[in-house]
Amino acid sequence: MKEQEKSRRSFIFKTIGAGAAVAVAGWFGFKRVKKNETVKMLTQDGRLVEIDKSAIRSCGKISEEDIHTWVNNKHSKTK
Repeated sequence: MKEQEKSRRSFIFKTIGAGAAVAVAGWFGFKRVKKNETVKMLTQDGRLVEIDKSAIRSCGKISEEDIHTWVNNKHSKTK
């Protein structure tokens, strides 16, 4: 009976110790590896590609007029 109590007690202390070790490691902050965030975009020739968000610079909102001229230029080149 005593041997069984010792093994239970040992198991509980080992479990608590392992949990404490994980908590301390998390507290002191192992740096998490950030996944590269990607964005799916369509190229001018119609292929779908993934690009890192860090590689894209923001130029602001594109006007409707620019979109129409781009579409018209694209269609005139393909014909």
